[in-house]
Amino acid sequence: DTRTNTEYTKPPDYLQESELIALMDQHGIGTDASIPQHIKNICDRHYVDVCGPMQEDGQRGQIIQMRKPFKKGGGPQQQQQPKPTSRHMVPRPFGLAFLACFEELDKELCDPKIRAYMEQQVTKIATGETDKNDVVESTLKLFHEKFNDFRNNMARIERYFAPKG
Repeated sequence: DTRTNTEYTKPPDYLQESELIALMDQHGIGTDASIPQHIKNICDRHYVDVCGPMQEDGQRGQIIQMRKPFKKGGGPQQQQQPKPTSRHMVPRPFGLAFLACFEELDKELCDPKIRAYMEQQVTKIATGETDKNDVVESTLKLFHEKFNDFRNNMARIERYFAPKG
């Protein structure tokens, strides 16, 4: 008697917020004070959603609503969302398209080394190792060249933002 049992692999869960923070720290990106703002920015710009853990069927977890600032005077109380066991950074289609554009036009901008380099330059300014004006001048020159390359190659990335249909 021979029986077969078919099972399917499940994709890995999305990157947890704590893993993102650890990777940023590992690559020298941000400070304890600025990392929460970086995460808020990618959420506010609709690059990612923060969700609970992946469901058994492989679908992303429930979106975790960002807390609104407390307002005096009340108003209707909203029901608190149950606290998820973990917070996952789930890329949105716009975020994936944005990343694809950068990967195609200037892969270096997707590499954490460039951001880490900029953070190192700021530290060197703060410690007096480097002159602020020199850093500003070289950084503006670098990114002006990158901007011009980007602008001159915009036609290559139109497909990422064209309406589907």
